[in-house]
Amino acid sequence: MKPIERLALYFRQYNIRFSLVEKSIGIANGYLGKQVKNQSSIGSDILEKICRAYPNLNPTWLLTGNGPQQILDADVQRQSTTSNEDEATVQLSGTMQKEMDLYKLQVEGLVAQVDYLRREIKLQNEIIKMLKTGSDGQ
Repeated sequence: MKPIERLALYFRQYNIRFSLVEKSIGIANGYLGKQVKNQSSIGSDILEKICRAYPNLNPTWLLTGNGPQQILDADVQRQSTTSNEDEATVQLSGTMQKEMDLYKLQVEGLVAQVDYLRREIKLQNEIIKMLKTGSDGQ
């Protein structure tokens, strides 16, 4: 599986649309979809932007397929070596952290969508204002 396929899998799994990712990292509309469709390579600069925008996405998994999809909180990983007695608690904390990370991803996607919609509303308002001004002058 290529990195672009893993990326598509990751975003599909967390219900994050490519258009939101593209807007949030400042790349052209349709770029990711085109790369997936053509099974093309994705540039390292784009991968870097994605990893910065989605810090819980494990870059090792993305590039090689090895390891977990998500990066766990370093504190949870450190706690997992403390003792057998605490292991069940740490696993629960790790599970809770994964859920929180998923929610965080969804919120990040929604924030990007809200930002995009705000820009669209502003643009539409400017168009309406121009149309009103144009019709008043005639």
